[in-house]
Amino acid sequence: MNVRDEICRTIGPDRIICAGSFAPNGSSNPDPTASRGRTHGFTFVVTYAATGIFTVTLPEGYTLPEQPLCIAVFPQASALANWFDAIVVGETTLNTTTRQFVIQAHRAGVANAPAANAGTRINFLLYVSNNTGR
Repeated sequence: MNVRDEICRTIGPDRIICAGSFAPNGSSNPDPTASRGRTHGFTFVVTYAATGIFTVTLPEGYTLPEQPLCIAVFPQASALANWFDAIVVGETTLNTTTRQFVIQAHRAGVANAPAANAGTRINFLLYVSNNTGR
């Protein structure tokens, strides 16, 4: 799944914010047409790895520090009854070759593959320093 988005913005001489959003699709790769802001030619890729586990790969050409200051993940449920939580799992790999991090969705501590309901999304925000790329 390729998602075109203006994903990164510089907020100072050595700080950058990268944001993205995708709609989970149960136990399949997210639907690329359900993403927002796909007009600026940048891409990030989200793949479904296992129950509730998504790998996010940032665009080629970005040189980011391997460990960001933080990655925040914000789940968005279609209705209160469909709530779930989402976290970043493990160490990130944002080097020039891999540029990936992993998000896991869960409900009450059990892996959860959120359904493809209108309004269900996983939003993420990276805050990084010492950016030497774009």
